[in-house]
Amino acid sequence: MSRARPQPARSTTVAFDVTARADKLLLVAIVLLALIVHRRALGGGWGPDDLILLEQARGMRAWEPGPWRVLSGPLFWSMAAAIGDPGPLHLFTWLLHGVNVALVWAFARAHGASRAVALLAASTFGVHPVTVDAVVPVSSAGELMSAALTLAALAWAVRATRPRALAGPAVLWALALLAKESVALVPLGTALTASRRLVRVAALAFAVVGALFLVSLRLTGDSPGGVAYAWAVGPNVLRNLFVYAGTALTPWHPLPDPAAATPGVLGPVGLAVLALGAALAWRATRVPALGLALFVTALGPVLLLRETRHAHYLYLPVAGLALTVAALAARVGAVVARRVADAPRAATAATTALVVLGLAQAALAERTITQRYAARIAALELPLDPMLRKMAVADNALGSIVAWAGPEFSKLLVLEPPGSGVAFSTLTGHAVNTGGARPSYDLLSAVLDSGRAIPAALPQVHEARIADRWEPRWNDWMLATNAVNGQIIVCGTGWEGHARLAGYWAMSKMAPQALAHVERVLAADSSQVELKVVRDKLVAIVNGRATLPSPGTSR
Repeated sequence: MSRARPQPARSTTVAFDVTARADKLLLVAIVLLALIVHRRALGGGWGPDDLILLEQARGMRAWEPGPWRVLSGPLFWSMAAAIGDPGPLHLFTWLLHGVNVALVWAFARAHGASRAVALLAASTFGVHPVTVDAVVPVSSAGELMSAALTLAALAWAVRATRPRALAGPAVLWALALLAKESVALVPLGTALTASRRLVRVAALAFAVVGALFLVSLRLTGDSPGGVAYAWAVGPNVLRNLFVYAGTALTPWHPLPDPAAATPGVLGPVGLAVLALGAALAWRATRVPALGLALFVTALGPVLLLRETRHAHYLYLPVAGLALTVAALAARVGAVVARRVADAPRAATAATTALVVLGLAQAALAERTITQRYAARIAALELPLDPMLRKMAVADNALGSIVAWAGPEFSKLLVLEPPGSGVAFSTLTGHAVNTGGARPSYDLLSAVLDSGRAIPAALPQVHEARIADRWEPRWNDWMLATNAVNGQIIVCGTGWEGHARLAGYWAMSKMAPQALAHVERVLAADSSQVELKVVRDKLVAIVNGRATLPSPGTSR
């Protein structure tokens, strides 16, 4: 009598995931979508921090001593100075962001995330509007480089099966620390969530090395000091955490400015909800907890900063938050998948959901970033966004100097007369009444480092200064002044340059300052007969005996 062999019970659990083939195709599509959303980075020029780093690369300023950011500082910017054009550098950071989108996927997959979770995390990170602050300025290349090296090091380390296989990840981790030290604590997330002891020990060793490196930079003074980098352990830590969380959880906000923000309800509540979700999912998957750990540890060092908050600090932390949100969303999808009869239909549903979510995220990001670029200070035709406004001022200033068709010059003096300038609110773009006093913050001088950044960007100009009054020591320098949007109006040299400059000021309703300037020049050299004629005309204008037309708006 034959007896039938018992058949194993068929699993009724259907995974809410995509197929291997769809996985690769969707990843390529997500990377391309992220690059399209960030396409505006390719049209950028120099930013103020870029220009400071160019000064250091050209030997006009000293680098910080020691190993502090040696990879993203001296090494990267020596190549940037040799290139001399921001275009290829913006292309580099733009493409590196695309690489980081793929690395977020690889990091998630290496740590046990499903294909759907890894893809959704990569998509959420790749198009998040706050990443603009790291992708657009070349000076934030360290954020992108350290993120790439950290994600690659940990994704590689998790797959190691023998201790000697950790040599490659260790090298990448060392390079990540030399790109930017703020990633020092990131391996703690892997140490807490990895399933294998070898990986946990290696990640913990990476974190210990990172922490020691971070502390050594502070103790030896190899990192910058001053108020901007002052540390404190107090209410500032939670305040910074909640502000950053609130900024990351509002991708629809067109002007992210953590420096001006105050902790709202969304930051602490959002983190609490995600933490609760990660705790409830812990037995089934540790990926949500890994994402939260990445968010907190990537912010760790900058949470200690007492006075400084910047949106570009959120670049790698947003990847962690995206991973948590994606993993929890997949849990919801799994509940829905239980009602699906077979795996093919579940895979189709997961693929469709990913496509819809990815396109929705991209549409929201496109809308938010477009609004950010479109918001203007109408009176100046400059962006309302602080980062974009500074870059526009630098572009206007450097572009107008390059466009000068007159005689060549090697020394440039840009004069901003006392009483000039207009104060504008950075929140509304409206003019602010300063009671007749000159605004305390001089945007042009800050962007161009009092003029020293001009030779850094334009090596044909050997020296440049921005000042509010002329001095005899600048007698042979090319004279210039500026418009409120940062444009440099080159006037010339000698008495003709002084006359043109005074004429521009007079037409800009600054005749008293023009008269004071001409009298200062004549006090140094009274033999300039032509300039005396200009002085007499200015005296008549100031006393109301003569008038001048207003300057054209196209100037």
